[in-house]
Amino acid sequence: MALLKELASKAKAQRILELGPGTGNSAMSFLADYPCQLIGLDRSWGMLSQARLKGLNVAWVNGDACSQPFPSKEFDFVFSVLAFHHIMDYKACIQECFRVLKAGCLTIVTAPEKFIENHILNRYFPSFSSIDKARFQSESHLLDAMGEAGFQAATMEYCQRSAVPVDKEFAAKVEGKFLSTLALVPEDEFADGVARLNREIKEKGSLTESFIWEAVVISGWKIT
Repeated sequence: MALLKELASKAKAQRILELGPGTGNSAMSFLADYPCQLIGLDRSWGMLSQARLKGLNVAWVNGDACSQPFPSKEFDFVFSVLAFHHIMDYKACIQECFRVLKAGCLTIVTAPEKFIENHILNRYFPSFSSIDKARFQSESHLLDAMGEAGFQAATMEYCQRSAVPVDKEFAAKVEGKFLSTLALVPEDEFADGVARLNREIKEKGSLTESFIWEAVVISGWKIT
C-alpha cells in the first residue's frame, strides 16, 4: 500500500478511482494516511454493501470496470488491488482507465506468475496453479495492454510480505478457503489436500517452509 500512496502522491492525485474494492479493505488502508476523494467501482452489490458498513468517506458505485460510468478525464489516479483477475476483458478495462484518467497513473497490484507457480499450496492441490494461471493475467500481458491503450513509462515492482508459518492457524484459513482459488478446486481434491496438510502439521507442529505473500505492482502513465 505504501507504493500505491507514493505513486498517487507523484501524480498529485486528489480524485482517485479504485476498481474492484470488494469489501473496502484496501480503501480503508489507502485512506488511513492519504486523504482524497475516493470512488470505489465494483460490480457486486453484496461486496459494496459490506464496504459501506466500514463507514469510510468513499463514494461506492455499482458498475462494470469495462464500461465505466464516468466522464472522460475524471480521475488523477486509478488503482486495483488483487481484483484484476476478476475482470474478463482486461484490455477493455485498461482502455477505459485511460479514458477516465486526466494526466495521471494506472496501477494494478496482482499476483506474479512465479508466485503462482511456486505457491506452497500446489503441493496439496494439484490444480491450484492451473486455476490461477487461467485467471490471473501475466505481467507481460498487462504491460502490453497498457502500451496498446496509450500508457507510457510503464514499470513493475515486486513486493513481499513477512513470512507466515504454515501451522494450524494457516491450515484453518485454507480449510475456510481464504483464497478465492480454493473455491474453484474440485471438492474431492480439496478434501484430500486439506487432510494431507493437517496430517503433516499434526506430525511436525508446523512445516519447515513458510508462506510468503508476493505481489507485483504494475504502473503506467497517461501523459497529456
